[in-house]
Amino acid sequence: MKTYFAISSVWSFFIKTKICSLFIV
Repeated sequence: MKTYFAISSVWSFFIKTKICSLFIV
């Protein structure tokens, strides 16, 4: 379960950065 939480947090961070980059560019 801890691994799943870590992966989900990393994915959410990656998606947030992706959206931010899309808005900036």
